[in-house]
Amino acid sequence: PTLTKANNSGATAVAGQSVLYTLTAGNANGRPPAHDTVVVDCVPSGLTFGTWGVPTQGSVDAPVAGDGTNGCAATFTKLVWNLGTIAPNVTRTVTYTATVNPAAAGSVVYTNTATITASSLNNGVNDAALERVSNVTRTSNVTVQGASLTKTVADPTRTIGQLAPYT
Repeated sequence: PTLTKANNSGATAVAGQSVLYTLTAGNANGRPPAHDTVVVDCVPSGLTFGTWGVPTQGSVDAPVAGDGTNGCAATFTKLVWNLGTIAPNVTRTVTYTATVNPAAAGSVVYTNTATITASSLNNGVNDAALERVSNVTRTSNVTVQGASLTKTVADPTRTIGQLAPYT
């Protein structure tokens, strides 16, 4: 299977901003069908899940807290997109929103990781003991914009001791 993950923040966001994530799952041309395909996306604390968009294939689960044993670390939010079978040379997408914590400090980087898993048998499970299971992981970063300061002077040419107004 293939997976891409992108966000619309332009790599930087401000505290309180809503970020739109796009997940694109696919199966390369010439490959056999990817069965029992599922994408697990771990949204880090500091980003609050908003809403799912409508997937072009499959269904999405309600978000749950990561606990370290369910595919996402504690303090993360686990999102699941169930795709079923993806035919060769096909891509499917789903979007969701997440809001940057309003109290986020500047220059903090939130790394959001998604993994697609698919298998060779259409048996309702991804069990490496029974079939070939494939995984692909992708990340998408959002950096919280830091504070900035710009200082200008209207007339930079002055004599010694002369005052200059800055803005």
